[in-house]
Amino acid sequence: MPAALEASPLSTVISLFFDVSAKCILPPTAGDRSPAVALDAATSGNAVNQVQFTYNDFWQSIQTFQEHGGTVNTGTTPSVQRGYANGSTNTVRPLSLTYPNGRELAYDYGTTGEINDALSRIGSIVDDDTTHLVDYEFLGLAGVIQQTSPQPSLRYTLAGVSNDPDTGDIYTGLDRFGRVKDSRWFNTSTNDDLSRIQYGYDRASNRIWRKNPIATAHSAQYDWLYTYDGLQRLKTAHRGTLNGTQTALTSTAFKQDWNLDPTGNWEGFKQSDNGSTWSMEQERTANPVNEITDITNTVGSAWADPAYNAVGNMTTIPKPKQMDEAYTATYDAWNRLVKLEEEVSSTLETVAEYQYDARNFRIVVKAYDSGVLDETTHAYFTDGWQNIEERTDSNSTPSQHHIWGLRYIDDCLLRDRTTSSVLDERLYALQDANWNVTTIVDNSGDVQERFEYDPYGEVQQLDIFFSSSANTNKWIVAYGGSHYDLHTKIYDSRYRCLHFKLGKWTRRDPLRYVDGLSLYERVNQLNTIDPYGLDVVTVDQWWDEWSENLLPWDTLSQWQNKNFQLVKTSIPKGHFINTAKAGCIGVTFCMLGFPGYTLNPSGFELRDGFLPDLQHCYRDPEQARLRMKDMNETKECSKGFGTNIYGTRTEARLIAIVWNNGTPGGAREIAINEKDGKFSLNGKKTWNAILSRPPASAGDYFNFDFFYFNPDDAL
Repeated sequence: MPAALEASPLSTVISLFFDVSAKCILPPTAGDRSPAVALDAATSGNAVNQVQFTYNDFWQSIQTFQEHGGTVNTGTTPSVQRGYANGSTNTVRPLSLTYPNGRELAYDYGTTGEINDALSRIGSIVDDDTTHLVDYEFLGLAGVIQQTSPQPSLRYTLAGVSNDPDTGDIYTGLDRFGRVKDSRWFNTSTNDDLSRIQYGYDRASNRIWRKNPIATAHSAQYDWLYTYDGLQRLKTAHRGTLNGTQTALTSTAFKQDWNLDPTGNWEGFKQSDNGSTWSMEQERTANPVNEITDITNTVGSAWADPAYNAVGNMTTIPKPKQMDEAYTATYDAWNRLVKLEEEVSSTLETVAEYQYDARNFRIVVKAYDSGVLDETTHAYFTDGWQNIEERTDSNSTPSQHHIWGLRYIDDCLLRDRTTSSVLDERLYALQDANWNVTTIVDNSGDVQERFEYDPYGEVQQLDIFFSSSANTNKWIVAYGGSHYDLHTKIYDSRYRCLHFKLGKWTRRDPLRYVDGLSLYERVNQLNTIDPYGLDVVTVDQWWDEWSENLLPWDTLSQWQNKNFQLVKTSIPKGHFINTAKAGCIGVTFCMLGFPGYTLNPSGFELRDGFLPDLQHCYRDPEQARLRMKDMNETKECSKGFGTNIYGTRTEARLIAIVWNNGTPGGAREIAINEKDGKFSLNGKKTWNAILSRPPASAGDYFNFDFFYFNPDDAL
């Protein structure tokens, strides 16, 4: 199997090796270890960094070595380890996560035979000193309705002590449509609210108001009132104090208004810093590919105009906190930001440099002061792209740890930071319904700092009483859970960077036009989240949507006489949320094939393998087949993609997703008849093809099997 190789003669080479099951591997002599290597030249290059994976017998990644300087040395290179059950009790569920410095978190399933254990549903995350960092309670199979951190007496809840007068049940934090209406964090010892955000919605599920009763109690004006245009895009956002019916503000402290063109560009933008007179009125123009070409302020100070290179990367980036000045940005061959500079006395001085591994993870950040290197931060990640440990300069001890919860990829439970001794400071994070961190508390449950955001992510650091303060805690998990670069004030959302002043991404969408008409648009941000910088995901309970739309196994089994090809793969949890959130079985995909294979044997590859049709998910396979036909007739998949290295054009394909229950043998219990290409269950009743939720045993990854439908079949 050839390597999936991306190369540029002018930049770093990334080389990934895969087997037909989409596991990274070395040539056979290397056993179960697999490299993802970044080289400094297209040929005869030296390794810049390397990631190496080790798998168990169930194809689960159990150790990831992450070398930031050269190739992996398994004796000295930091690694992240995961422990799983061995299958002897018909489960391979996750048991532990070990940090590079040796810290081990345990996943607790409660008492044997009780519901969490029977469902392999994690009930608690326990530190290596036996401290329960969080305990979960659920509504249904997977929806977290309440979580408690005993150490700071901290609880998040969507439940009340009596029935809600509107819904008639105890789930007072949810409205009758399952939308969050009251997100409450409180101290279990005193019952005092620590963070509480309430919401109202229109018939299109747009949030039309946001109330902060704690701020109001401190005479601070941090309620919001919103309006939308006919395309459900945010039109106005006014901050102040809401009246009793949440229909108007009794006083206004801040306002923002937008005028959007058909593809979401800001044609006009106004802002009032005092809630009455406009402190800025702005007009913008954009070119046909939605790049900003001009910003003119008719009221307020002038801003620097962005500039872009030929492939759409923003090379002149206005400084978010000083918009009349700009950074000069440099990108690598994969359109990743690698350097920021600023002009000082007609000379460019380096502000920051960034390094990435072959997975696209940002692993090294170099911060400069007056052009001189000040600090180098090394970050180490889970396979699911969560930053769990950072080290400073050449230190082998951690400067900070992040502990992540189960509710969302950026669900930060707490941060431990080194101040006077190693990891001696602990701060817990409290979020609103959009995963914005609103408050941090110490391990005694005392509020240390608050954060408030405008709709596009500009953050205000506040003290306990909502007065302005400095970010003395150097907190970086912020808007939507994204990483807030304290040095440059730009958000890092994995694949892309977000500029909150411009309301745009700094590079084009790697997935192109599959999720909208603009490659830079960041719109409807009050009602959606975007953890990868690829597309938007509704923040409502999508588990229920999936469960309600599941097809029974009997329906799938009726298709077994069709020409299916079984392919095993796995995708990151967050990407599953993005692509299959509607809960469908028939899904259209764009994909490139290889001669001799009906499906790309390199597995799931976001850029060149096959591309999800994010806007079209179907429960009825016939509807999906018609959509597939339409995509091919209009050559929708070919736009911007063309052909692979073998000359095969990108085409739509139909995929059926089924879940692997993780029992011994798993999908391998399904026999493939190579002669006619058909599959059968082979009498195996223990393999649960369809579950009411993706199995918890998959850890950072949801393992699934998909069946490729021959496009000529009449389903």
